[in-house]
Formats: sequence, C-alpha cells, structure tokens
Amino acid sequence: MPVPLLVIAALGAGLLAVAVAVWPKILSWSEETLFPWFHQHLPQYEGFVRQAFANLDKVAVAVRRVAKQAWGKLREHILKLSCELQRNSQNETVRRVTAWIEKTLATGERKVAKVVTEQEVSFEDLPDDVRQEFIRHGAAVHTVDVKKARDQELLQLEA
Repeated sequence: MPVPLLVIAALGAGLLAVAVAVWPKILSWSEETLFPWFHQHLPQYEGFVRQAFANLDKVAVAVRRVAKQAWGKLREHILKLSCELQRNSQNETVRRVTAWIEKTLATGERKVAKVVTEQEVSFEDLPDDVRQEFIRHGAAVHTVDVKKARDQELLQLEA
C-alpha cells in the first residue's frame, strides 16, 4: 500500500472508530427511553423500531470489528502519527499531518519514511474543543498524537 494511502486509511479508520464508538450509548438510550416510549404510546410500531435497531446493531458491531482489525494492521507500520493545527489568521488554519511509517521494500529491507501532508481548513470546521483552545488560551498551534488517540478510542470500544 502506498504511504499516502496508508496515512489516509489510518485517519479514516480512526474517524470510523469514533463514529461507531457512540453506538453503545445510542443503544443504551434506546433501551431506556425510546423502546419504552413506543411500548406505551405506539405499541403497534415497537416491533419495527426494535427490529431496526437490531439491524443497525449488526452493522455497528461489524464496523467496530473491522475498524479494530484495520487499525491493528496499520498500527504495526505507523511509528508515529501526529496532527498539528496551526492558526494563521482569523479564519485560516493549516492542518499538518506527519507520519513516521516503517515500510518493507521489494528487497525485504525495512525503511522508515516521513510523510507530511498539509491542508488549509476553515477555523469553523475545526472540532469544538480545538476552537475553544485557540480562543480561550490564545494558542496558535494545537497538536494531537493521532496514534495514541486511536489506541485510546479502540480501548473505549472494547469497554
């Protein structure tokens, strides 16, 4: 797999893990609130709603498993993966992703490659916590250890 695709796949796996991580909370809320509401107010639809959630659960669990497996395989080759957000102006932020990746050449030799990608992003498109840090603390740079964050997210998936 080419190095840029490896980085994109790692970030994608992380985003997917985050999205699926909330599924247990949604399911818990449904069992505590939604299903009883349907049982009381619209009992004729309760079975349909429960079946829909059962179907969604199959998909969510499958996606969680795939995300864990994908990250496990990618993690073996990612030595370090970080994302730095640098605010350059009121509405302009540069997202710099730096990956240190170990790859195996056709000769069998292992080599470490550093891959840096940059992209301009709008300040309003940044996550809430990052925007708040920039505003409250006057920070110009916010750095995230993506590898560590993904590991923590997957630990939460297992809990």
